Amino acid sequence: MPDWSLVRSPHVFKALEECDRLGAKDFLGKYGFKKARAFTLWHRGNEYDTLAVLSAAHGYAAGRAATWDEIPGGEQGAARMLTELGFDVVVEEQPVVPTRARKAAPTAKAAPAAKAAPAAKTAPAARTARAAKKPPAAAKTRTTAPEPVLRLCPTCHVAVPATGICDFCD
Repeated sequence: MPDWSLVRSPHVFKALEECDRLGAKDFLGKYGFKKARAFTLWHRGNEYDTLAVLSAAHGYAAGRAATWDEIPGGEQGAARMLTELGFDVVVEEQPVVPTRARKAAPTAKAAPAAKAAPAAKTAPAARTARAAKKPPAAAKTRTTAPEPVLRLCPTCHVAVPATGICDFCD
């Protein structure tokens, strides 16, 4: 079982450099991983696969890269470990789209049959309906905690301690 306490941020930086050098596809192939489904590590404007990077970082730290089943918690566990080391990990939320449209439930009273509209008038409406069903792009959210908001003294502009009283002015 891998000792994850050995992995530090310099090991992750080495793994990121190796990924840049090899390219994402070859890097994933070297360590036996597929593209991550949900979590992505962001560093200097580039995306990296969390599982493969953590596996390579373990290889730099302990001399042997970890396999997929040796990473506790899978993708989520890798994201947590990388976040604890100070890296930005983003989770992609997949939109929920039904696999096929359901038929409308029958109403108690049937409406009288209306005249059929000409095909030229219904085509734009049909295109609009199809466009409205298009799933939205996947949203990305950060998993890191937000920075605390500091209160400043209105007189000297120094951060006020938790007591709420400025040490210099009051």
